[in-house]
Amino acid sequence: MPVADLDSVAASLRSGAAPAGAELPARPAEQVTEDDQRRENVWLGLSITLDQAPENDREGFLARPALVLGSQVYRRQFEEAIAAAADTSPLRVEELAPQA
Repeated sequence: MPVADLDSVAASLRSGAAPAGAELPARPAEQVTEDDQRRENVWLGLSITLDQAPENDREGFLARPALVLGSQVYRRQFEEAIAAAADTSPLRVEELAPQA
């Protein structure tokens, strides 16, 4: 969607109407790769469990799976994962794929 068309999105949201413009095609389920599905499952599992964790233990909750997962990979892979997690710039989907 061109930036110039974004003004109509806010107006559409306020009115409860769908914005006019080109539609983006939905990606058929058969095009979802196994890696995409695994990442989605991880995201959903972490999100649900994090919501249930006590507020004073959220950092601890996130550290525990990191320790378990970190113990299952080589040092370089873990360092790359930490660097990727620390990078807040937008990612492309292909950048999320495990590195060999």
